[in-house]
Amino acid sequence: MRFLTFRHGDGPARPGVLISDNSRVLDLAAASSGKITKMIELVEGGEKMLDLVRTLKAKSLTEHSYALDEVRVETPFRPIQLRSFSVYALHLERSFAAASKNHWSLFRSLFFKLFVKMPPASFFARPAYYKGTVTNFAGPHDDIRRPSFGGMLDYELELAVIIGKKGKDIDSESAYDHVFGYTVYNDVSAREQLMSEMGPVSAGPAKGKDFDTSNIIGPWIVTPDEIDDPMDLKGAVRVNGELRGESSTNLMSHSIKDIIAYASKSETLYPGEMLATGAMPYGCGIEDWKFLEDGDLVELEIERIGKLANKVVA
Repeated sequence: MRFLTFRHGDGPARPGVLISDNSRVLDLAAASSGKITKMIELVEGGEKMLDLVRTLKAKSLTEHSYALDEVRVETPFRPIQLRSFSVYALHLERSFAAASKNHWSLFRSLFFKLFVKMPPASFFARPAYYKGTVTNFAGPHDDIRRPSFGGMLDYELELAVIIGKKGKDIDSESAYDHVFGYTVYNDVSAREQLMSEMGPVSAGPAKGKDFDTSNIIGPWIVTPDEIDDPMDLKGAVRVNGELRGESSTNLMSHSIKDIIAYASKSETLYPGEMLATGAMPYGCGIEDWKFLEDGDLVELEIERIGKLANKVVA
C-alpha cells in the first residue's frame, strides 16, 4: 500500500491511500468515519490498523476518493525521531576527493585529511549516524528555502525507513518485521556551513543540516509488500530535467537490517521513527562539485517508491 497525506482544494490535510492502480486517493478520514485522522495513527496502529485500511480499500468507496491529479500531496507525516545514517563508502570517497580538489581550506582539519582517500576502518566496523531535528520537514512539492548560510546548497538522494513496530535489541534477521514502510528522502545540505562545523572536535552536523525545508520526504510511504528488495532499488537525480546521477541501494556498506539492529542496541525503537540510510553515491552535488542555484527544480526518484520535485527559492 501507498500512504500519503493530501489536501483537496482549501480543505485540511488528510491521510489517504492510493487506489485504482494508484490513480486515485481514498480519503481515509472520511472512509473510516474518523477512526483514522492522521498518518501517525496508521504507523502506530500496527496490523490492526492496516487490516482496517485493507477493508476500506476493498469496499471501493468512490464517494470518498479523488483523482490523484486533483489533490496536493503533502509531507506524509512528521517522524517522532530522525536518525540519519551514512552507510555508503563510495559516497564519502567521492565527496572528500572532490572537496580536496576544490576546497583547499578543508585541509586545515585533520578530520578531512583522514577521509580524503578512504573512510577509516571505524566506518566499516559499525553504521554511523547522527540525530537530526524533526521540526523542519517539507513535502514532495514544497519549495526549498535557501538559508542565509546556503551558498553551497546541495541535495542528497536517500532511502528512508519508517519504523512501525516497537523493539529493542532487534536482531538482524527479524529487523524487517519492524518496518512500516519506505519513502524517498532529500537531506538538503548547506555544504559550506557543514564543512566549517565538522572537524577534529565535533558533535556532528548542525546548522549545515538544520534549517527550514532541509528534510524533504515523500511522496508517500510504501509498505514492504510492494518492495521486493529494499537493498536493490535504483535511484536517480535530475536538476532542471538534466540527469545528474544514477545510483542504487545495493551499494550500501551496511545493510538496512544492520542499521535497524544497531539503532536498537540497548534502546527501544518506536513506531514513527525514521532511519535515513545516507546519501547514495552519485546522488548529491558535492561529489561533482555542482551546487544548486535559485530557481533550480530538483527531482529525486527511487524506483517502486516515487519522486520528489522541489524548487529552490531565495
